[in-house]
Amino acid sequence: MINVWKGACQVKVSITYCVPCKYLPKAISLAAEIKRVFQVEPELIEGGNGIFDVAANGTMVFSKHEHERFPEIDEVMNALQVLNEKA
Repeated sequence: MINVWKGACQVKVSITYCVPCKYLPKAISLAAEIKRVFQVEPELIEGGNGIFDVAANGTMVFSKHEHERFPEIDEVMNALQVLNEKA
């Protein structure tokens, strides 16, 4: 379960997605959820080679290459919440 964050988010979030793989809709969907919960606009960064990475303040939150799958929204949101609480 995602706890809705109260107050300003202290993390800068980026989502790097593979353009040739057509991962943009997944990136937009995740970015919208991050914006809804944390009131922060993630930066969408074009990439290639099957990339789908989520980073916050320079820390990798999720890498599709590492996990060999796309992230679940809850796992990204929980990781962002933890990082935000530490900021």
